[in-house]
Amino acid sequence: MGDSPLKNAHPSAQQAHDGRSMRERLLAGDLYIADDPQLAAESRHAAKLTQQFNTSDPSDLYWLLGSSVRENHCKSERAYLLWLQKTYSSGTM
Repeated sequence: MGDSPLKNAHPSAQQAHDGRSMRERLLAGDLYIADDPQLAAESRHAAKLTQQFNTSDPSDLYWLLGSSVRENHCKSERAYLLWLQKTYSSGTM
């Protein structure tokens, strides 16, 4: 009985009621209007960045992601090589 008349209303009516933007509503997991100009601009920007990432040279990604990634890659490669050496030298394979 005490429910707000806007509880089941269209999200734009709810925005007027609670003052949140569609982006704020999306991030909160609430109903929102997907064709909001701010959300559309952010979606286009994300698509552009994804395309740039997917078409980049892998050697550039090492530079982009930093030295910790390079160090971890080298550590995992060394661990794999040690595992191979141990496996083949022990005759278990």
